[in-house]
Amino acid sequence: MNHIEMMKRAEGIAKTSTCPSRQVGASVLLDNGQWSSIANDCEYNSTNNHHAEARLVRWNFVLHGDRGQFKGATLYTTCRPCV
Repeated sequence: MNHIEMMKRAEGIAKTSTCPSRQVGASVLLDNGQWSSIANDCEYNSTNNHHAEARLVRWNFVLHGDRGQFKGATLYTTCRPCV
């Protein structure tokens, strides 16, 4: 997987966003070659789980449970992450 392919994945998944004002997609390429993508959500709350990049990190923890898996990973997002 190269950077262009991963950005295309992020752009494609952004189109599935439920947010009416801004569709954002995020993809992560793990050091072992695995990847996943997710879009932002319109349900705002104090946990920041509506942000695509936050949802992606949380989802990967749910799937893999290993926080160390992000070492060496590359995150791609179609919008600059919020502060």
